Amino acid sequence: MDRPTELLGVAELNELLEGRGLTVVPDVASFDGMHNYAPELYFEAGHSALRHIRLAMLTAGLEQVDSVLDFASGAGRVLRTLMAAFPDAALTASDVWKPGLQFCSEVLGVETVESSFEPDEVDLEGQFDVIWCGSLLTHVDARKWTGFVKVFEALLAHGGVAVFTTYGRFTAEALRKRENTLSLTDEQIEQLLGDYDSTGFGYFERLPDEGLGDCVASRAWVGAQLDQAPTLQLVLYAEQGWLGQDVIACTKPA
Repeated sequence: MDRPTELLGVAELNELLEGRGLTVVPDVASFDGMHNYAPELYFEAGHSALRHIRLAMLTAGLEQVDSVLDFASGAGRVLRTLMAAFPDAALTASDVWKPGLQFCSEVLGVETVESSFEPDEVDLEGQFDVIWCGSLLTHVDARKWTGFVKVFEALLAHGGVAVFTTYGRFTAEALRKRENTLSLTDEQIEQLLGDYDSTGFGYFERLPDEGLGDCVASRAWVGAQLDQAPTLQLVLYAEQGWLGQDVIACTKPA
């Protein structure tokens, strides 16, 4: 039996979800460390993020996107893909990194809001239909991790989706086997894994002034933190879904 013409194969569906046919701004800031470190992954990060955002939208039944927040936007690694995917939406970039925000404003032409290392000091006005936060909850302690999830809860519009990433159990095992050290020393890895094994969350602080480091979180620990944001409903948990990080997506039911 021939396949109905209206059905798409997996490869074709992935092309649509990831926006491979979109025209994405090619200009990259010369000072963007994410590009300089791994240029081959730079634009892939945007397509992968969009794939999980669209999967979350499908699960949540979100059809109309009028506002998008890229939280911890950097210099627009993912933002440029979101611009192309949601051309009629109002986009906002937020970060603590002023040069990145300036690039997002002057080159990408979106609204920018300076953020804070402290969740309680984030000064943003919601509500947003889509919130994307890539590779922030990979670098904060437990208090801030939960605090930023509560920020997403407060800023998310009813019916919208918040999609964020964290290092999970596969990163923990890679650390244990020294397949990926995250540039930590053996002593630092053992400290982080000791906490992870006993509580489900391990963190090592690299930058005390900013309160930033590297962390790993188990699925059970993540679930317990989501319980502290009760209006958020989990719709997607994709382990290693984005650049080796776990992707968590929530909606706030209407």
